[in-house]
Amino acid sequence: MDAFKSDHYVPVLFTKAGERDALKALDDASKVALTPLLVVHPIAYDFERDQPEKTIDAHLAKLPSELVKSWGKRDAFIDVRHVDDGEAMADGSHPIQWIVSNARAEGLTLIPVVTPSNSAQYVDGVRQLLSGQTDEVCLRLDAGEWPIPPQDAAIDRFIQNLGATRSTVHLVLDLKDETEASARFAIATALRNLTSPGSWKTLTVTATAMPQVTPPGRGIHEVPRAEWLNYRDLVDNTKFGARQPTFGDYGIAHPDPLADIDPRMLQISAKLKYTCEDKWLLVRGGLFKGNAGRSGGSDEIRPVARQLAAHDEFDNAHCGGERWIAAAAGTGPAGNPRTWVKIGTWHHLQRVVDQIELT
Repeated sequence: MDAFKSDHYVPVLFTKAGERDALKALDDASKVALTPLLVVHPIAYDFERDQPEKTIDAHLAKLPSELVKSWGKRDAFIDVRHVDDGEAMADGSHPIQWIVSNARAEGLTLIPVVTPSNSAQYVDGVRQLLSGQTDEVCLRLDAGEWPIPPQDAAIDRFIQNLGATRSTVHLVLDLKDETEASARFAIATALRNLTSPGSWKTLTVTATAMPQVTPPGRGIHEVPRAEWLNYRDLVDNTKFGARQPTFGDYGIAHPDPLADIDPRMLQISAKLKYTCEDKWLLVRGGLFKGNAGRSGGSDEIRPVARQLAAHDEFDNAHCGGERWIAAAAGTGPAGNPRTWVKIGTWHHLQRVVDQIELT
């Protein structure tokens, strides 16, 4: 992977169908401007049988080819933290080894993502990849792990034990959903105190203010895009030290997938998430899927689309996502939850690429 600079974009995206569809919908110019950090989504749980719905092999089996269909053969990062539960693949390899190797067989280069908090098996799997299949790794670190004194020596040892050097490491400083004033101060301080910041192959900061659950009640809910506003403050006021970092976020998702929810009890509202310059419009409608016969189906998205299309900050000419919303507000296809994630993510990725081009 070529070393990208601060005019690039690193969205952290789950590998679910809606997000993959969004990547496929992007035009080529936008794809060149970003490198996704793909996070393999957790295996769904079968509450009736009290066990996972799939084995790890079945969960990953089609993913390399599906990623090629959606992203092509462009480089990307891959993180398997949500399936790192000690279960090896049928061939004895760790999931990180399996997916990198099988994607390579499809012509897709995936750079493995690792952190010191991963299991010993995960770390060993990355080490084995670095001994033969790849010469790059992505180090994704939470705030307590950032390579600034006194923990920088420990991070350097971790890298060395992997068989890597800073020049082959893509460093990601991850704030997750921390976007308040203390987080702004922490990331600025960390960047200014990095030892030899230019020694890393790339340097990215990621965060999001997207709530894990859409606010209750029908209608439009406005949520500031605090992670983007914080990044702009960092750049505009030159608070980053010797190297300006690349911007990353979590698309329109929260970093932590909802877990331990019995799908038999799950109610799904029709909703769209729309990215504006400095905020999101989270629009919730009636029940697409409810209990006791209260499901309204796909048509529940139409009043949602009409509300959004009538909003002052809706840009009908921006991208294909808006065209879909405008059509759904009338008699066009209404889609389903997968479609709604695709539309929201597609527009968001395009919006951020446009914003970064103007910085």
